[in-house]
Amino acid sequence: MMEIINKPLSGYDNNDILEIVAASSYVAWTNVLCGTQNKAQDKYFERMSSPEVGDLVLETTTHGRVKAIDRIGRLLSVTTEPYPDWEDDEPAPTRDIWTIETFDGRDFKWENCSFIVIPETPYNHQGSIGSNYVSYQ
Repeated sequence: MMEIINKPLSGYDNNDILEIVAASSYVAWTNVLCGTQNKAQDKYFERMSSPEVGDLVLETTTHGRVKAIDRIGRLLSVTTEPYPDWEDDEPAPTRDIWTIETFDGRDFKWENCSFIVIPETPYNHQGSIGSNYVSYQ
């Protein structure tokens, strides 16, 4: 059963708001994972699963275990780097390093992780979100 939170809105700080954004984005992401004939859902899946530099992103592999302030940010770069201290004669294996700028201004690096795009505006939307008829191309 869902917990009802009776906290006044004035009691929320920035960290609370980021936790809400993280939870809402994660729920939105899980809702687009199932197969559907809905073209809008397909577009959200395609876009949310393809982060690009400059996107507002959420790291998903640590959901519920790491504070949202470290998991949400603007994607600055994705680089491929060799593992440090590799001492074998073979070339060092590589890993992807994701760097985000967090809301408190830090450059935060992630590896062995997955990111999704947090929608900042509706994708390919032909009108207001509240309109009764929306045509997706």
